[in-house]
Amino acid sequence: MPESTMQASVLGWYDTKLGEITALVSPTLWLIGVFVTLVAYVMYRSWKKAAIAALGMAIIIALVNNVEDIAGMFEGEVEASAPATAEYTPA
Repeated sequence: MPESTMQASVLGWYDTKLGEITALVSPTLWLIGVFVTLVAYVMYRSWKKAAIAALGMAIIIALVNNVEDIAGMFEGEVEASAPATAEYTPA
């Protein structure tokens, strides 16, 4: 099997698995968020603490759903701060 075909099949497999995992993680986080919010209310009998728990889970869900965009911003920042390439010659 040529190397480019093998690379394409590995990348295709990776994209498929990434899509499947993302499809499982997102609803699971929503269920965890509801559970954490309910537990916070039951334990403390305070809507304020339940709202804080819900806000925390909303932030986590937003971060997980936008991980590719965040990674892209990070890569752009690293590329922008990279120094100009200079060839190193030992003395």
